[in-house]
Amino acid sequence: MAEDEQLNAVEKGIFAALNTGAITGTVAAAQHYNVVAPPDATFPLIVVQLLDSGREGDSFSQRSQFGEYAIKCITKGEHSVAAAGTMQNAIDTVMEGASLTVTGLTAFASRWQRWVSFMEYSQDRQAYVHRGGVYRINLTP
Repeated sequence: MAEDEQLNAVEKGIFAALNTGAITGTVAAAQHYNVVAPPDATFPLIVVQLLDSGREGDSFSQRSQFGEYAIKCITKGEHSVAAAGTMQNAIDTVMEGASLTVTGLTAFASRWQRWVSFMEYSQDRQAYVHRGGVYRINLTP
């Protein structure tokens, strides 16, 4: 992603994890976008979206921060479901239990919450397959 300055510290950690040598093939070659891909994007691609964030705990010393992120691949065409599944598995391999590098915070857990899996159709009846997961990333200051 070229607009690195638009990412928060957690998103930078996620993008760094997705760009490690642990991810190969289609996922490594896919462009990564924050929130939404541009209309002229090349498929397949990966989109990272913040869904929820906040603090937990009863006292200041127990408080932790968290973020829930949808991390999904998008492939083009009805026959791209298998490719999307392969990319989904690669993303999950990297993100489940990941220790992310987050400037100013310690990421002590990245845990899968639920799958993302659906197909959408454009007005011209082009199919787009979305596959990925929602991950809760727990942080301490």
